[in-house]
Amino acid sequence: MPPLEMAKQSYRDDLLQAYEAEIAGEAYFKALARVFSEPDHQEKLMLLAEVKQRTWKSLRRLISRHGLKPRDDTALAIRGVNWAEERAFQRWNDLMENMTTCYPGFIEKFKALHATGPDEDKDALQALVDHEVALLSFAEREVTGDTDSLSMVREYLAVAGA
Repeated sequence: MPPLEMAKQSYRDDLLQAYEAEIAGEAYFKALARVFSEPDHQEKLMLLAEVKQRTWKSLRRLISRHGLKPRDDTALAIRGVNWAEERAFQRWNDLMENMTTCYPGFIEKFKALHATGPDEDKDALQALVDHEVALLSFAEREVTGDTDSLSMVREYLAVAGA
């Protein structure tokens, strides 16, 4: 396979993986909302699930444009529920610290995807980056006890299409 074709295929593979992870991520946060009993935590997790949903919906056009075939939504949702069960977070701070540790890597991965994507994909790819930045900001602010931890999440939701 010629190098240009290999690069395009790599981009499509990474795009499909990101899309599927966002669908699973929505189910992950919804499953966590059932684990944590404090209403404030449940509300926050449901907002994070909404961020994931809006993000995968913004990527759906790209998936179609590139002729990609994602796995079944039900299977992806099961994957997200399994992630929540495998991690078995019992304490809120453990979840938040996990997010502050893992999400910078996702941001870098999504920035690289943005850098390699064609111009017509850039807006949706920027939303992919922005959503992860908002989630990381939320977790970092939660760890420090910031009472306005959801500010970037709300900003993202205000801009992201419904």
